[in-house]
Amino acid sequence: MRFKTLLLAAAAPLSIVASASAFAQATTDVTAPITEANAPDQRAQVGSPHRDVVVTAVARGRDRLDAAVSTSQLLADDIDKIAPRSLAEVFRNIPGIRSESSSGEGGANLSIRGLPMATGGGKYLQLQEDGLPVLEYGDIAFANADMFMRADLNLAAIASIRGGSASTFASNSPGGVINLISKTGEAEGGAVQLLEGLDYGEHRLDVDYGGRLGDSWRYHFGGFVRVGEGPRRIGYDGNRGGQFKLNLTREFAGGYVRLYGKVLDDGAVGYAPNPVRVTGSDASPHYESLPGFDIKHDALFSRYALRVPTLDGDNRYSVYDERHGRRSTVQSFGVEAQATLAGFSVIDRFRYSHISGRIGGDFPESVGAASEIGASLVTSASTLRYATGPNAGVAITDPTTLGGGNGLLARMIVFNTKLNDLGNVFNDLRGSRVDPVGPGELTSTLGLYNSRQDIHTDWLWASRVMEVRGGGDAALVDVLDASGVAQTQDGVYGYGASFFGDCCRRRHRVDYHTHAPFGSLN
Repeated sequence: MRFKTLLLAAAAPLSIVASASAFAQATTDVTAPITEANAPDQRAQVGSPHRDVVVTAVARGRDRLDAAVSTSQLLADDIDKIAPRSLAEVFRNIPGIRSESSSGEGGANLSIRGLPMATGGGKYLQLQEDGLPVLEYGDIAFANADMFMRADLNLAAIASIRGGSASTFASNSPGGVINLISKTGEAEGGAVQLLEGLDYGEHRLDVDYGGRLGDSWRYHFGGFVRVGEGPRRIGYDGNRGGQFKLNLTREFAGGYVRLYGKVLDDGAVGYAPNPVRVTGSDASPHYESLPGFDIKHDALFSRYALRVPTLDGDNRYSVYDERHGRRSTVQSFGVEAQATLAGFSVIDRFRYSHISGRIGGDFPESVGAASEIGASLVTSASTLRYATGPNAGVAITDPTTLGGGNGLLARMIVFNTKLNDLGNVFNDLRGSRVDPVGPGELTSTLGLYNSRQDIHTDWLWASRVMEVRGGGDAALVDVLDASGVAQTQDGVYGYGASFFGDCCRRRHRVDYHTHAPFGSLN
């Protein structure tokens, strides 16, 4: 990534944070005392200057100094100081977490406490929103949980537990849990924030507001919209979409009921490896950009390579548009309630989510001289012609002019995974009771967790040939044999990962059901 990235324009008249009666500080301290009744309400304690309470993946809310587990918490002010471009960059600030996000927003590889990255995503780590998973599993192929989450002004805090009670009080979390906690209107106020790319096209607007409706009701809403090419030159708007979240809480003696919802429809570029020239020796390598391709600013995407012919999941002809990129759509609705019953503080969390999307992007299987790439696709001498771009149909008489003078072609695999349905339903019911035992106290917790997770995906990959050119101007290239018979069509060599041994055309239709009673004595 370049040094010049998205900046919160606090130093310029692009950021607006109103105050007084119009807008209060977005993360005002909450000074209400902690009681047995409100301690499990994780949002009620965020920002308290008197007590720092851990509530994620533990038996009950407890002062962090008294907790016998490894915990961390980043408040909204802490996140602002980090100025992250993605959730993965926030996670890097949590002790014990390794977060790799070289492919852009979403799809990060996450490791906790040295546990191996057995697959993509975070196999041993659960990502939550407001106490429930985003996906039941953290390592679904081409569907990492962080794809369906966004950091915006709705966030009150990000809490984490490493080891300890995480594996008891959360599903598929032997390494730990990271929980994104939303604001719920404890403090009146909100904010408006504008972000602008300094030397590339990226524009984003964030808003949020919350407060009280009378003595027993409170609310909060917020979200963002954005559009832009992104930090690398690809020739089109690769980042486009937004998110909106809303919650409404009704308080009563000894508890509360909360309704909340979320709509996410956002696309982001999924960056793949890019070619770079390496000279020198193993002991002292030297890296530099190729002619016509700046490794600091460019990516192998192009306005002239948006149309990808392929076969759909039923083997019917279809066309994929590269501008979809890494697309994430979520519509979710949830209910959270807490009350005191028979001496137990009982809390139930329920959420239904419809989740779908698409994972697309070009992956270079190999890069080489045009003559070598052409010869790899035919059994005899080959000729080349432009398949797309301003010179479409024109024969390439001098292959060394390709790519602005580097003479290179790339055999590209188009990752095109259609996420038809990743919907899920979660319910977590638990009750905790505290009894004095000698000089201390005994916390008894019983609970039942139920979930259903659908995984319905189609892998619809394709293979094609592209010149290595930056600026979002690379053209697709057709390869012809010595007789003039085209071995590609509009630059496409095959429906499938032809350069990966014809792999990766498959369909998944699986549904997982989880029923997990749990309990603890502390």
